[in-house]
Amino acid sequence: MNREGLPNAYKARVDREKIIEYLLCESHPDGRAKAAFFVKLGFSAEQWEILAESLQKHGVMNSVVKTVRSEYGTSVLSHK
Repeated sequence: MNREGLPNAYKARVDREKIIEYLLCESHPDGRAKAAFFVKLGFSAEQWEILAESLQKHGVMNSVVKTVRSEYGTSVLSHK
């Protein structure tokens, strides 16, 4: 478990398509719960860049607690 921030977090990015078509898509079968969460926090598809910046900033400022590999890639979980 890495208690440091996400390695190379300043290089991290989440593509527009991933944010709009998954993280903020309330009709996506796998993403709708995430979309409900992010929309509740005030994020929107119209201003998807704000969520992208927030996710990148979160990776810089918070500790990595778990890494999960799946068929879609690697997910890194963190907390303050």
